[in-house]
Amino acid sequence: MTMPVISPNGDYILKQYKTTLREVDDLNPHTIRGYLSDLWQFALWCEKNWSEGHEEEHVFTPTALTTPTITRYRAYLQTDIYLKPTTINRALITIKRYCRWLLTTPTAHVSRTTVPPTRIPTVTLQVVTTPLTGTNPLSPSLTLTPPAGTPPATPLSLTPTP
Repeated sequence: MTMPVISPNGDYILKQYKTTLREVDDLNPHTIRGYLSDLWQFALWCEKNWSEGHEEEHVFTPTALTTPTITRYRAYLQTDIYLKPTTINRALITIKRYCRWLLTTPTAHVSRTTVPPTRIPTVTLQVVTTPLTGTNPLSPSLTLTPPAGTPPATPLSLTPTP
């Protein structure tokens, strides 16, 4: 099975960001690898979703990023591939950091109106106790909900099997 490939434009932008993480931010190589992995997956998802229903291929560009795009990506991570909240939050924090870099980097050539605000929706854990059917002991149940002020989404509930 071959690995999916992002567009040359997307690859160039990620290499630009990698250089900043390494040379300016002086981050640990493991941290850089994690950030770039999260961004690569996000860029690949964007290209796939932006191209759906179109004959021409859409490439990953910073100017195409919007808050609704990131919100849809969060929903994809939650409901399509069932990632854990900590993994989803790590991906969203990486995207937030990337967007902040776009706003402060003149060479990225982006419009400030197209980059999402610095507050990106995160997934929070809310522990709810509910009685199991036919018994009275309480069983923990996890509900993933977005923070107040974000667009409504269908919360994902995780309940352990008895």
